Amino acid sequence: MWYEKSLEQLDYLRSRSLTKHDILGLMIDGVRLADGIWILVAMGINTEGDKIMLDFEEGSSEIAAVVSDLIQRLKDRGISSPKERPLLVVRDGSKAIKKAVKKHWPNAIQQECLIHMQRHTRDKLRTPVTELNLTAITAVSAMRKVERLGTKPLKT
Repeated sequence: MWYEKSLEQLDYLRSRSLTKHDILGLMIDGVRLADGIWILVAMGINTEGDKIMLDFEEGSSEIAAVVSDLIQRLKDRGISSPKERPLLVVRDGSKAIKKAVKKHWPNAIQQECLIHMQRHTRDKLRTPVTELNLTAITAVSAMRKVERLGTKPLKT
């Protein structure tokens, strides 16, 4: 019985309309479960700041076809990127995710996740760097991206 109920809940999660959620941002990332088994996860952030699990797609890696299938299903269920308020998509450095987002939502604003940027920066540095220095490096990089968009970052 629990197996059938789990399938029902899974079907509901992956087929429900998403139009009632006023989604401002989307986080897309792949999670490696085992060799050759990946889950690509999409989480939405609404105007209230709530995170909502939207959907996922299983695949052998973060390949373009898997990402495209996930994004197409999100579009079919109501997630859009209107010109007057482009969708913010936070992702890792995956070229497949970047390409699929550009294909399905050409006016979406894409931002590489700052945590991923920190990890990639730390991995490439030859000398030890303190977390404080690494945070400063990522903050400067993020501010430069915001400036390129023609807007000023908010001051705290």
